[in-house]
This record gives sequence, structure tokens and C-alpha cells, in this order.
Amino acid sequence: MVMLLSDDDVEDGWNTVFCFRTSDGSLVKVTEQVARKSPTLSHFIDNTDTGVLPEIFSDNTHGGYGIRIIDLPQIHSFILRPIFQWCRQHCEDPNTDKSLSRDELSTCPYLQESSWDRVWLSTMDEKRVFALMKAADFLDLKLLMDLTAVRVGDIIKARSLAVLRTQYGLEDDLSPEEKEELKRKYPIASEVQDD
Repeated sequence: MVMLLSDDDVEDGWNTVFCFRTSDGSLVKVTEQVARKSPTLSHFIDNTDTGVLPEIFSDNTHGGYGIRIIDLPQIHSFILRPIFQWCRQHCEDPNTDKSLSRDELSTCPYLQESSWDRVWLSTMDEKRVFALMKAADFLDLKLLMDLTAVRVGDIIKARSLAVLRTQYGLEDDLSPEEKEELKRKYPIASEVQDD
């Protein structure tokens, strides 16, 4: 499946288009500006011998823009498409190129209740959020990695220890005394429900 660009996706000065062949064999097409939001993809663009796809795009549906293909077998198209959506949303935002400190996370505008990022992440199920976090790490998208980590934390905090143990196959191997010691040593552990 090929994701076609609209005229809105092609900005002045950024008319090179790349197709990324994903782990499921899909081709995901995106402008250079969007792809370069990822330092990893930027490196691939600069250091990979890419081929042109004239047989697929010979009908000139892409507006005559140059298209190059890069294999990206580490990521499924199910995940790459939303990542490119996030990159497109933040193309002009220089604040997305760095990780946030713990203090910055608490006041981060990207995590405010009505922010685009918070709403966007809230529409995704747990499996997709975990896959996004893994892909964001691989693609070196620091802020997206932070945002998905916060979302995963929210998912985990909403569950009891019993549910987490069952879901992830974890053994409850601490004695009641050891649990109490941990709660004294780490006050935040007192907030965790054991049942």
C-alpha cells in the first residue's frame, strides 16, 4: 500500500519525496522535510544508496517531485504512518528535538489536557503506544519517546499490581515485610495498590 501525498504535504524547497519500505512490505511516502525530523532517517537519507521508483510513480501522480526509496525493515507501516503524522505536525517546532527533564515534563505544553499530542496519543491502544515508543527510540525522536513513556506510565498507573503481574507474567516474590520496607524507603511505593 502506498500513501500518496497531497499538495499540502509538499512545501517549497522540500520537494524530494522518499518512500520507506516497511517490515510488512508497504511503501510509505513522505516529504524530505518530514522524514528529516528523525535524526535516524536523516542519516539514512544521507548515507543510503536509494533507488528511484519509476515503475510505481510513472503516471506523475506525485506532481513531478523526485522519489527515492529506503528500506526500513525495523518498523511496520501501522506504526510508521502515525510517526510521520507526528513529524508532520511538528516539522517547524525546534522544541521537539530534545528530551525533557523530569521537571520539564510536569509543565510540558505537549502534555496539557487539550494539546494535540495528548489527544493524539489518547486515541491509540496500548499495543500501538508501546510500538510507537520503541520506534521513536529507534528513530531518535526524543520528545515523542518522552511523550509515549508518559502515556505508558499513565496506562500502568491505572492498573493494580495484581493486574500488572498477570498481564506481564510477573511473580509476587516479596514477603509482606519486604514490601513494607520498600514503602518506608521509597514513599512513592505507598501509592501503589497491591491488589
